[in-house]
Amino acid sequence: AEADGAAAAAQAAEAEAQAKRIVLLRAGATPRKVYYAGLKPVTFRFAFKGKRKRDVQVQVVHRAQDGTRTVIKRWNRDDLEPKTVHKVQWRPRTADGKPVKVGTYFFRVRERGGQFADGSKAEGNRNFKAFHHIFPVRGPHTYGDGVGAGRGHRGQDVFAKCGTKIVAARGGTVKYRAYQGSAAGHYVVIKGRRSGMDYAYMHLHKRARVKPGQKVKTGELIGRVGATGNASGCHLHFELWSKPGWYSGGSHMPSVTNKLRRWDRWG
Repeated sequence: AEADGAAAAAQAAEAEAQAKRIVLLRAGATPRKVYYAGLKPVTFRFAFKGKRKRDVQVQVVHRAQDGTRTVIKRWNRDDLEPKTVHKVQWRPRTADGKPVKVGTYFFRVRERGGQFADGSKAEGNRNFKAFHHIFPVRGPHTYGDGVGAGRGHRGQDVFAKCGTKIVAARGGTVKYRAYQGSAAGHYVVIKGRRSGMDYAYMHLHKRARVKPGQKVKTGELIGRVGATGNASGCHLHFELWSKPGWYSGGSHMPSVTNKLRRWDRWG
């Protein structure tokens, strides 16, 4: 009888806990892709059922390919109203400012000191992907000559229609903006934020939209595809240089093609 009483008490406690569990009405993350040093943070909006205020913790979690889940950041919020949309924003970087791992992330909510919220019927999608680069040519494109090409080529050519947008593959600081009629045409060089690389964009349609010393974001428009300088057809000639940088003690990186193709696969 004593055992039966204990079991009944446990079941009652479980039922009471479930009754107190936060139930989400809304739980959505936008945008669904976010970039280190990018134009926008990811914003998580959530709302929950009930009639009383709650103290909650919101977490952003990395979901590895093997299923491992790691909490990256936590936000504590007190006295939140029910049936009201609340939000947190996050830029994909670690506590010391470095980019987080490329991969899939999601938000979740739990009551402070209690259970995780039930989001099974919530409106929205809590999942998103984080990246540290974006492919710079924002339109249909093909690949041309890569490093070497029998003529000392130091980068990768990406052919696209003249006027196609070119964005910063990685946010950072503009080092050079100039014109070279015999070779690069209109070009710009950007020192990548915490990447250890310089990013060079050549044959732009006209002078780059950004100027030396300016801070730019990953994905920010910096120019358009052109054929200025010594160019055959409209294309971006793109180079990566190791520290300390472009023609300042660094070396051009033969891995530029593989990196571009990887960023291209990210969409």
